[in-house]
Amino acid sequence: MTVRHVVVWSMVGESDEEKQQRFNVLKPQLEALVDSVPGLLTVSVNYSTGPNPKNWDMCLISDHESWEALEIYATHPDHLAVASQVAESVTARAGADYEV
Repeated sequence: MTVRHVVVWSMVGESDEEKQQRFNVLKPQLEALVDSVPGLLTVSVNYSTGPNPKNWDMCLISDHESWEALEIYATHPDHLAVASQVAESVTARAGADYEV
């Protein structure tokens, strides 16, 4: 069984350009977690470029080996370090976890 973790954020910024600059700093850091967190299978981080202004700005989708692996990810020091940087760059967060 694989567990999918989906998170969307609204970014801090007065302009789309400022938000994208923040995203460009965070994306490689989040995607690099796949190399250091046990049980983390994949990470995809994207910036919303669609025309709907109600959409969230940034989306992370990650797959984990199990619910236990998701818990390891949530508490892993590398994840916590990146998560603190994300927290400084966003105004709102929503997420969902489910089996695939």
